[in-house]
Amino acid sequence: MTGVLAAGLATSLVLTYGALTQSEEGRVRKRLTSAAQEVTESAVTSMADRLARVRAMAGDGAIRQALADVRTGGDTAFSLPDARRTLARLQSSPTDTLPIELWSADGRRLALLGSDVGASRIGSPPRGQAHPVPREGLELLGAIDSAAFGEMYAVAERVYFWIVAPVTDGGQPGGYIAQQRRVGGPSTATQRLRGLMDEEVAMYIRNQTGSFWTTAPGAPVPAPARRDSIGANLFDVRPGVGRLTTVELPITGTPWVMVLEAPVSAVEARAQTTVRTLALISLLLTALGAVASWVISRRITAPLASLTTAAEAIARGEYARRADHVGGDEVGRLAVSFNQMAGEVDSARQALERQVAEARSAAEELALANRQLQHTMGEAEHARRDAELAREEAERANRAKGDFLAVMSHELRTPLNAIGGYTQLLEMGVHGPVTEAQRDALARIERSQAHLLRLINDVLNFAKVDAGQVQYAIADVPLDEALTSLEALVAPQLRAKRLAYTYQPCDSRITVRADPEKLQQIVLNLLSNAIKYTPEGGSVATGCEVGAASVCVTVRDTGLGIPPDRMAAIFDPFVQVDRALHRPNDGVGLGLAISRDLARGMSGELTAESVVGGGSVFTLTLPRPEAEPVVSAGVAEDHSPRVSAEA
Repeated sequence: MTGVLAAGLATSLVLTYGALTQSEEGRVRKRLTSAAQEVTESAVTSMADRLARVRAMAGDGAIRQALADVRTGGDTAFSLPDARRTLARLQSSPTDTLPIELWSADGRRLALLGSDVGASRIGSPPRGQAHPVPREGLELLGAIDSAAFGEMYAVAERVYFWIVAPVTDGGQPGGYIAQQRRVGGPSTATQRLRGLMDEEVAMYIRNQTGSFWTTAPGAPVPAPARRDSIGANLFDVRPGVGRLTTVELPITGTPWVMVLEAPVSAVEARAQTTVRTLALISLLLTALGAVASWVISRRITAPLASLTTAAEAIARGEYARRADHVGGDEVGRLAVSFNQMAGEVDSARQALERQVAEARSAAEELALANRQLQHTMGEAEHARRDAELAREEAERANRAKGDFLAVMSHELRTPLNAIGGYTQLLEMGVHGPVTEAQRDALARIERSQAHLLRLINDVLNFAKVDAGQVQYAIADVPLDEALTSLEALVAPQLRAKRLAYTYQPCDSRITVRADPEKLQQIVLNLLSNAIKYTPEGGSVATGCEVGAASVCVTVRDTGLGIPPDRMAAIFDPFVQVDRALHRPNDGVGLGLAISRDLARGMSGELTAESVVGGGSVFTLTLPRPEAEPVVSAGVAEDHSPRVSAEA
């Protein structure tokens, strides 16, 4: 009773922890989203104002006049100084030294205010000449037709970006205004955000391409080590921090994205605190239950001990011994029944003694029956021989069945191929025009022919495997190369069902002893089954686990799962777990049977594990070459999973 009570409480704690963790994670993600929207809206307003100032400057008459004089070869002695004084209005303060530059459409820098950020690296060009090399962050120059922000980049642990606006003349760009700005802000912004949210929040800004990350105050930081997408939720992984709940929103009008991150460990810690409190209460309840169980058991076992003593006495031959009985409860009634039984046993013993004499006379009849039994055994031996002959006949019939399937499958493929060929000729209009209704009927015939041909090929392959006629070209096969090529083959099926596909790459040095074609046939069949039985929006994953003497290739899905009572039959031929009349195109149930026989033919094995409603895992185990050294996972290569979300 104590064990049952403890198990029930433990199960309740596990379920409570899962529910608390999920609820807390949703609450944190909602608060991160709200905070990200507020911060992003503030940034959008600020950047739109700055962009409007540069755009307005591009339409100033002094700027347009200076570019016109440069383009036509006029006198720039007055127009360029006027343009510099006009550009000075973009400076935020008299001490602002960040460069503001005026460029011509042919790539010449005509005017410069502030410091020359490229002078220390490439030298300042003479006035009016083209810059000797492309400027970092100025890739927009000459490639835009409206004011825009450039991507962020770092110089000496500071983060900068360029604002570029074209100066148009008659709809054509006559030049460009380029202003460099530094990403900044209060250093306490993140602390204030943490205080408002009461969460360990980290705030970043990154380029939309993911090429550069910076903190909100403007210090460059490395990108996350890994990014995982589970449904509509995003998680980052950073060294030393671990898994992070991530929310990001694009900053409208810029090539940047605002990112907020909160550690998943903090969410789990709050759930663990609650569960620990509940665990203490559960422990107290378990202790109280154990004491109550002990008291109840003592009241029950005392009269049972009396019954046990009386039963042992009767077992020794003391048939006059009886049990003490007190009260009218169940144990008392049991004692009364036991005493009645003991009296009946005593009477039966006396009757048995009388029957012993009768048994002696029956011994002779038993001897006669024994002789008859021996005769019957002889007849049974003859029947066994007949059964052996029948078994051999059945085996011959089974081989004949296999030969028949192989011959019929082979013979049926020829007319089916002819049907497919004539159908294509009719669709092409070789024998005359084809109406849309006829074309639809021909398409149905072609699909049915292809489906029937696949079924016949399965039967033919099974017949060959069953008859031992399959030839294996065993070689050292690079496993990662073989598995990587399969994603393209199942991509249409993944897109059709909106499934997410994940491949955990193997070490490129890992090889297995196998037939390359049959290895891909097995894994492709497992992937097709996983896609077939996984509902829309689910996921399929492929990976490998390296052992000392073998390698396991796993195919996981989040499908319907296989009931335990059907697991033993899924590898039998012509068996399907979810066969129904409304799903006539699912095949004949030979894929797993053929796959397992092919795996065993390569000295491997194919196994399966499944949870109803939780998906299935199929594992293909293949031997490694004997001389190949054991390669530790993750050595000198990037083995992060490749994820493709098929929309």
